[in-house]
Amino acid sequence: MKYYDYDLLPFKVHVIQTNRFKTVSVQVNFYRKIQKEEITKRILLSGLLASTTKAYPKERFMSMKRQELYAAGFGCVSITNINEAVLRFQTDFLNEKYTEQGMLKETLDFFISMIMKPNVTDGKFDEEQFHLVKKRIKKNILQSQEDNRYVAQRRLLEIMCPDTSLAYSPRGTIEDLDCIKNEELYQYYLDVLQKDSIDIYVCGEVDPDQIKDYFLENLKIKTTKKPFLFEPLYMKNMRKRSRTVVEKKYAEQSNLVVGFKIDQLTPFERDYVAPVFSQILGGSSNSKLFRIIREKHSLCYTIHSGIYGFEHIMLIQAGIDARNFKKTVEYIKKVWREMERGKFDEQDVQNYIQLYYYSLDEVYDSPNSLIQMYGSHVRRHTDMIDERKENIQRVTKDMVVKLARKIHLDTVYLLEGDRNHG
Repeated sequence: MKYYDYDLLPFKVHVIQTNRFKTVSVQVNFYRKIQKEEITKRILLSGLLASTTKAYPKERFMSMKRQELYAAGFGCVSITNINEAVLRFQTDFLNEKYTEQGMLKETLDFFISMIMKPNVTDGKFDEEQFHLVKKRIKKNILQSQEDNRYVAQRRLLEIMCPDTSLAYSPRGTIEDLDCIKNEELYQYYLDVLQKDSIDIYVCGEVDPDQIKDYFLENLKIKTTKKPFLFEPLYMKNMRKRSRTVVEKKYAEQSNLVVGFKIDQLTPFERDYVAPVFSQILGGSSNSKLFRIIREKHSLCYTIHSGIYGFEHIMLIQAGIDARNFKKTVEYIKKVWREMERGKFDEQDVQNYIQLYYYSLDEVYDSPNSLIQMYGSHVRRHTDMIDERKENIQRVTKDMVVKLARKIHLDTVYLLEGDRNHG
């Protein structure tokens, strides 16, 4: 496996050359600084660009073309990532070695047309398609409002981190969606091409120079871009005393989210110690939270913890019966304080290190996992697989305890299921 990086000024091309797969995977990422008012716009734009092109103005024509390209997969999504808004175009297709000569170019031509040749006439997206995609997005937003686990997490982040990008709704809002005009969206699309930083990742058995030349020739974006850098989010104002917020919603079950802020982590703590801490606390069915709160005391239906190192937060989520709210929170606090006091075994640390170590080998089995790993290395300066394997072995129980002391309880949020409320 070899890595090649080309800085072509309007964009960068990164090639992961490997013969492990029969497919070629390509990701084109457009980055800019996240703006709350642009999130819904980018979601609508991603939906339009993925659904039709100038040459294939109906979704069924797109589908027929994909079948011609040996059932290649194509898509575009809009992602919010701390300080980044990312528009990600992606394709996975069979290497022409297993199909026929010329298929690499033909497939990439179709893929690039999704980005560069949208279904546009007279400075507007196709009107019918514009309203169709808008309707779909509205439906998705309404569905997410019915997902109480998602709603509880969103509300917790809005309350705990109000002045940060974590408080923005990553699936967009109906108010913003209703305001977007067709011509305005097309102007925004042109702005994206001109101003966003662009990183292209290609993984497969390919000739790196051929790939570089292809994009230089066919992705006709002339503007030289200043690189837009990824930045972690640091938490300020650690609370001396946590607060509790209870809101009601018509539902059978209640959703509890406990939010913690983390004092500045070192890169080593963030990438290696934090995952070990989180796994022992509540990352599996063998974790302390699961064993004590769910199995021993039967206080919840589900419980899970996750540390978000670049965001410097930790969340514990549980599905509970509202009657068990106080007791569940008491036990969560008890288990978290036990971690601070080192009330867990060295063997717990070793078990997770082994699990982490073997999970790294699985990255090699998926082209998209390799792109994700390499993309994180390029944008966030995280370690590559071999370095990760070495570094995870260095984690000790003392390091986990030291990290536990940097974690501060901030907000307890309950979305109380109330069958009379609605």
